[in-house]
Amino acid sequence: TGAAPELHREVSYSLAAVAEALEVAEGPIACKTRVEGLMPNARYAFMLAACNGAGTSRWSPLSAFLQTPAAPPQSPVNTVATVAQDADQQVVVTISWECPPELPGSGSVCAFDLQMLPVEMQQVRPSSDRRLVRERVATAKPGDRICWAKALTAPGCYVIEVATESSNGQKSAPAVLTLEARPEAFPPSLADLMVPPKWSEEPYLALGPAAEGIPRFGNLEGTWLQTL
Repeated sequence: TGAAPELHREVSYSLAAVAEALEVAEGPIACKTRVEGLMPNARYAFMLAACNGAGTSRWSPLSAFLQTPAAPPQSPVNTVATVAQDADQQVVVTISWECPPELPGSGSVCAFDLQMLPVEMQQVRPSSDRRLVRERVATAKPGDRICWAKALTAPGCYVIEVATESSNGQKSAPAVLTLEARPEAFPPSLADLMVPPKWSEEPYLALGPAAEGIPRFGNLEGTWLQTL
């Protein structure tokens, strides 16, 4: 119905098989065939007619209407991921892709489902883990480029998946990217900038008069003992 095309198909059955079935059958012979090439998210009704060398019978009444399932939308197109430092010295990953065109029978594109997670979490994805980033991104016109950015908190290898959502609730196969954020891309922390103290290879004692503000650990006949 609607814009769906009409399908005409001939199905041939062997006369020997039909004759054999008639010998044991007490009523009509059950026949079946497979119809392919139907459009998704469309309604179809079928009519049948028998034909042989003498001609073609009348067409049967219309069958009950059959609703074909909706097709999933097309995956995002030309997906790209980059890593760079912004003006605040944050390491930011930017993901961009093109909004795909609407496929017949798939419904309109309503959003995109984006997930970013470390490679080691690819098989098990606990929702409570803060390293798992999942967001729903608004759609745009077909062909428009969409950008999404997020600051990374730690280096590592990440998997990025972007899937298209349609108005009929279907999701496309995700566009998958892998991204490596190397440690040298991150600015040094305050702890990295601090010079660790250097200790003497061997402990030693200093004996002599101590200043008033120096802690006194022992009194050896008027001489204060200090440890350094």
